[in-house]
Amino acid sequence: MANSSGINQERFAEKNVNEMPRVVEALTPEIYMPSLQFFIRLLLGFLACIYFNYIQIPLLVLTIHQINLIIISYYVFHIFGWWYYKKYGAKFVMIRLGSWIDILGAFIATVFDPFSVPPMMILFLIAVLGNGIQHGLHAVGDSMMGAIVFGITALVIHYIFLGHWPPYSLYFYFSLIAVGVIYSYVLARRLELIKKDAITISEQDPLTGIGNRRSFLKKAEYLLNLNERYHLPLVFVFADLDN
Repeated sequence: MANSSGINQERFAEKNVNEMPRVVEALTPEIYMPSLQFFIRLLLGFLACIYFNYIQIPLLVLTIHQINLIIISYYVFHIFGWWYYKKYGAKFVMIRLGSWIDILGAFIATVFDPFSVPPMMILFLIAVLGNGIQHGLHAVGDSMMGAIVFGITALVIHYIFLGHWPPYSLYFYFSLIAVGVIYSYVLARRLELIKKDAITISEQDPLTGIGNRRSFLKKAEYLLNLNERYHLPLVFVFADLDN
C-alpha cells in the first residue's frame, strides 16, 4: 500500500510539472487591459454590422445573412476567449489566436466591402496597434506580418471581384497604412527594450547586483500563482541582507 501510494504521488507530481505553464503564459504584460480590449472588439463587430446592414449599394458576392453569420461567429469566439481568460487567466496561445481572429475579420471585411476604396481595411491598422500595445513585441510582430500579407491579398481579391484596377488614391492609402504599421513596430520594439532594462535595474541592488525585494516578490508571486492553480508544494528561503 505504501509503495502504491508513493507511485501515485510521483505520477501526480510528474503530471503537474508537465502541465505547468511557461512564464510567458502565467505572467501578463503590465499594460494589459483585457476588459478594454474585449469592449473594443465587440464595438468593432457592432460597427461592422451597422456598416454592412445599412449600406446603400449592393453587397459584394456575399449576402447580408452570410455577413451577419460571420459577425456572429466573430462575437462567439471573442466571448469564449473572454470566458476562458476569466476562468484560466491569460494564455499565450489564446492571445495569439485572438490576434489572428482580428486579422481574419479585417481580411473578410475588406474583401467583401462593396466600395472601390474599402473603409474596412482600417481594421488591419487597429488590429496591429491594439494587439501590439496590449501584448508586447511578439504580438505586434505577428500582427504586422499578418496585416501586410493578408491586407495585400484582401485587396487583390477585392478588386478581382469588382472587376477593375484599384484607384490611384488606394496605393497611397495602403502605403501610408503600411508605414504606420512598421513605424509602430519599431517604436514598440524600442519601448520593450527600455522597459526590460528598467525592470532589470529596478530588481537588482546597485552595489552587489543581487536581486532585491522587488525581484523576490515578483518571483514569489509567480510561484504562488502556480501553487494556487496546481497545488504544488513550495518552500521559500529568503535572506534579508539589509539586517
